[in-house]
Amino acid sequence: MHANPRVNNCKWRVSVAGLFFFCGGSWVTSSALAQSVPATNLAPAGTKIETVYLVQHTHTDIGYTRPQSEILPEHLRFIDSALDCCDRTDSYPDDAKFRWTCESLWVVREYLKRRPAAQVERFKKRVAEGRIEVTAMQLNMSEIATESSLAASLQVVRELRDELGIPLRLAMQNDVNGAAWCLADYFQGCGVQYLTMGINKTRSLLPFDMPTAFWWESPSGKRVLAFRAEHYMAGNIMGLTGDMAVFEQKLLGYLDSLEKKKYPLERVSLQYSSYYTDNSPPATVACDVIRKWNETHDAPKLRSATASEFMEFVSARHGKSLPVYRVAWPDWWTDGFGSAARETAKSREIHAGMQTTQGLLAMARLNGLSLPPGVDTRVAAVQEGLLFYDEHTYGAAESISDPTAASTVVQWNEKSAYVWDAARQAGMLREEAIGVLQDALPEIDGPALVVLNTLNWKRTGPTQVFIDHCVLPEDVEADFVATDTGEIAPAQKLDKRRHGANWMVWTGDVPPLGFRIYRIQPRKPTAEAGAAASNQMLDGDFYSLTFDPATGAVVGLHDKETGEEMVDKACPWGLGQLVYERHDKKREIDRNALRRTTVRNVSLQPGLDGSVFRSIQVQADLDGCAAPGSVQAEVRLFKTGKRIEFHYGLRKLPVQEPEALYVAFPFRLPEGKVFYEAQGGTLTPGAGQLPGSSSDWHTVQSFMAVRSPRGQIILSGSDVPLVQFGDLNMGKWQPVAQVEQPHIFSWVMNNYWYTNFRASQEGEFRWSYCLTSVAKDGNSEATRFGWDSRVPLLGRVIAAGEGGRGGLVGSTLRCDADNLLLIEARPSGEGKDVFLHWREVDGKQAVLNLVDQPFASKAVAIDEVNVLGQTLKAGVSSVSFEPYEVKFVKVGLK
Repeated sequence: MHANPRVNNCKWRVSVAGLFFFCGGSWVTSSALAQSVPATNLAPAGTKIETVYLVQHTHTDIGYTRPQSEILPEHLRFIDSALDCCDRTDSYPDDAKFRWTCESLWVVREYLKRRPAAQVERFKKRVAEGRIEVTAMQLNMSEIATESSLAASLQVVRELRDELGIPLRLAMQNDVNGAAWCLADYFQGCGVQYLTMGINKTRSLLPFDMPTAFWWESPSGKRVLAFRAEHYMAGNIMGLTGDMAVFEQKLLGYLDSLEKKKYPLERVSLQYSSYYTDNSPPATVACDVIRKWNETHDAPKLRSATASEFMEFVSARHGKSLPVYRVAWPDWWTDGFGSAARETAKSREIHAGMQTTQGLLAMARLNGLSLPPGVDTRVAAVQEGLLFYDEHTYGAAESISDPTAASTVVQWNEKSAYVWDAARQAGMLREEAIGVLQDALPEIDGPALVVLNTLNWKRTGPTQVFIDHCVLPEDVEADFVATDTGEIAPAQKLDKRRHGANWMVWTGDVPPLGFRIYRIQPRKPTAEAGAAASNQMLDGDFYSLTFDPATGAVVGLHDKETGEEMVDKACPWGLGQLVYERHDKKREIDRNALRRTTVRNVSLQPGLDGSVFRSIQVQADLDGCAAPGSVQAEVRLFKTGKRIEFHYGLRKLPVQEPEALYVAFPFRLPEGKVFYEAQGGTLTPGAGQLPGSSSDWHTVQSFMAVRSPRGQIILSGSDVPLVQFGDLNMGKWQPVAQVEQPHIFSWVMNNYWYTNFRASQEGEFRWSYCLTSVAKDGNSEATRFGWDSRVPLLGRVIAAGEGGRGGLVGSTLRCDADNLLLIEARPSGEGKDVFLHWREVDGKQAVLNLVDQPFASKAVAIDEVNVLGQTLKAGVSSVSFEPYEVKFVKVGLK
């Protein structure tokens, strides 16, 4: 195996694993490739493979080979070149004619917007002929993206389907080795029949021992025909675009290996690019190889194909006999997002914040209010920023090998700019949404706190709000009095600044997709509550916590309702304990070379003690961080509800040697098993996922839970999505996750990748977790706690006399089914309609009644639609859900 000399961005190095090629999105070992491409002269003996489909595309690895600002325009140029390649091969035999698959729909969208009409017509002509295929995913997505953002990213499918006049039947996800589970739901509903996954096995395991077609089902049983293909440049690895004799040897050896593995199909599909590199322009060299091959070989035949041709064959000839997998497909590569913990946390915050903002806009429309012109465009801008942060490419190829190179620095600045620009725009959009609602609030004769709820159940919990000193003077306390009942909400001041203070108010019974108002009534200060009495114990009505003075960890957590001790004292790490991990060798992880330490010079001090919670504060030193006192933590025990919060902050030093940081949660619950919410459903690690998919770590959307017949412990950490279950798993590479203990290790940050993720991170980083325990062991309880934590109640202070028009109802939605989750409510159709995205969470049937909704009198039509908003059932009065089913409802308004 040797590097193609024509490849600009291929490098090589040697390791114990063999020769490494720096191509195709990451380092690829020659030894790994040799397993699927035998370097022998043996021709297949009686192989049944009759046709090999060769699918040319370019891998959209934005910023890997050059900065994003340079790569994005290149992909438009590639389509121009593909059209020219079509022209040059029109006279070739049909099997050898140039064909091109557009891997990313985003590129096609931009091409149609930014090219002259004549060139667009050339493109449409070739698409109609079947010489160019347009696929249905905008980019190759990571698991950081949420259910709602993936649904939003698919909206362009309808736009381009209408413009091109053809269905988009296939989704292509390359390089990445997993896919969001919710996609199986979305695809079936909008006509996307196929998913092809050109996985790059680098630093991961591979599902199945050969290319495999199967039915991939969502939790509700909706399915898409999936194909776990070879590496997305397998044709290049075999030498397709190089020497014909080498290619013949490699291809025939490969087909022989399939025969020995009992590959069940008569045809196979291999992807390739013109050069063995990402972001490669199209070329016709393979067309000449195909023509020559077919002239000199009776079998197998080679065909230049689009990606869906092979999938159509599989569906027609083998669809009824394919295996079925109703499991998640977690991605090994999401761990790289831990190399930029700050930006990843901000992306998560914006995703949750957009759920709130979209909900506020939907509330406005459901109340008959008009939205500002252009709001759809501003929402789309935020969504696009998140899309480009959440897609799989991160930094430049040399991010680790040369972290101070201009290409490394420039590319990271461009990548991170997506999330920070989205943050700026999302903040303005939130204010815009509140402004629409504010004028319709009832007039209050004094300052007031408006608490808004954008989820679909009545909520009680903490609302954090900043109150200016001009509203509530610094030396004055306040009562927060509900305007409807007169009850006083518990509240306490968290901290103060020069011009105001942050408050936490425990607000109750805030109606679904609605609001509740509390008058802010100043009162004279009472005696200071002061600090918590003990620095080694917190005790309350629901829990008692005992702390280890040497580590600051919780070593005893007693649930007073159930009588359970919730900490496994046999674990070497305490609950909430920081674990710092270093790797003494290079970046090929060896478990024997991992070295772990924890905090030192620990100081435990009483924290705040108010009406809502009391706390203990921890200060300590930690390796990899600035000293002294680089770690600041606070554990809050709530008085108002069954809730504990863990808050952390540290000042990180820029360490380029391999390192990681965890927070340990070693729970104890007899017969307890671990569950977590992925994108689109809840699963058990191991049993609930495709074998070979990410098993040593997982990406959590809203909650983790340890369950037994006695109930469950629920943990939510919205800032930090990566987690390792059962043990610190780095370097295990388990084919199937084995979770022997209900221990959870939140994986805060790492730099273990060896190519395009960040080499180091520095500065202050803050993050938090919420914990509760309940007697019921169902998904609905865990889902509600997780979403309550990730999408908090929104507080807004209004001055006396603001609002005044009235008319805004306290709740704009009624949902009697506890097992339904409103993923998102958002305006659509230029703000004229409202789109409601639902998921059943408990594995039970459910019915959503629509005719008795508060918005029913304002609606002109209520339709059941697909993810694209296309009508499936018009004029519905209710919507029925099968277990775990996802459905969409569109409300047309006057």
